[in-house]
Amino acid sequence: MEKTTTRYRPNLMTFILILILCLLTMKMCQDSRRIEQLKSINQEQVVRLGKNGEQIVSQKQNILTLKDALALEKIEKEKYMKSVQAQAKLGLQNTVSGKTVIYHDTVERLVFVDTSYDGLVDDTSVYIKVPLKLEYRDSWNLFQGTLGEEEFFIDSITVRNELRLTVGYEKQGWFKEPKPIVEVKSSNPEAQVTIIDNVIIDKPEPFYKKAWFGIIVGVGATLLLL
Repeated sequence: MEKTTTRYRPNLMTFILILILCLLTMKMCQDSRRIEQLKSINQEQVVRLGKNGEQIVSQKQNILTLKDALALEKIEKEKYMKSVQAQAKLGLQNTVSGKTVIYHDTVERLVFVDTSYDGLVDDTSVYIKVPLKLEYRDSWNLFQGTLGEEEFFIDSITVRNELRLTVGYEKQGWFKEPKPIVEVKSSNPEAQVTIIDNVIIDKPEPFYKKAWFGIIVGVGATLLLL
C-alpha cells in the first residue's frame, strides 16, 4: 500500500498543477473578453432643468473593480491615495452673452463745435475719456475691464457656481428595479455641465469564495483520499 501511495503522489501533484494552469488561463481569457466588452459601453447622459432653470445631468453608474477601471483608464489614482471608492470626470462650460455695461457718471461727455466752416456745425457725438474702467456684476458673474483708446483690457472674469454631486438610485416605477445613477446639479443657469465618465469601484470577491477555488479544493481533497 505504501508503494502505491508513493506512486500516485507525483501524478496527483501534476494533475493539480495542470488544473490550476487551465483555470488561470480560462480566467485570463474571461478577463480579456470582459475588458473588451466594457470598452464598447456608451455612457449616455440625461439632461433636465430644475425649477429655477439650473441644469441637472445624470448618467448610469459604471460599476467596475479597481483593476478593471485602471485597465480601461477610466480612473486616475494619485500616488498619495491608498484606495479609490468612486470617481467622476466632469466638463464645465460657462457661456455669458447679451450683457450690457452701463457707463457711469464718471464718463466725460463732450460736445465738439467745429468753427472751421463759415457756419457753425455742432457735433453732438458723445466722447468718452479713456482709460475707462468698466464693470458688470450679477448673481453669478463679475467682469472687470479697462477701455483704452485702441483696445479693451480684461482685468478679471469671475464666474460663480455651486455643483452638487449625488451617487444614488433613480426610481423606475412600480415593480421595477431602481437604476444606479450619478447626478450633477449646477446652480448657475448659464453653466453647461457634462459628465464625461464615472466609475464606482466594486469590492472584488475574495479568492477563497470564487468557484474555481472551490473546484480546486474539492478535486484536490478527493484525490488525496484515493
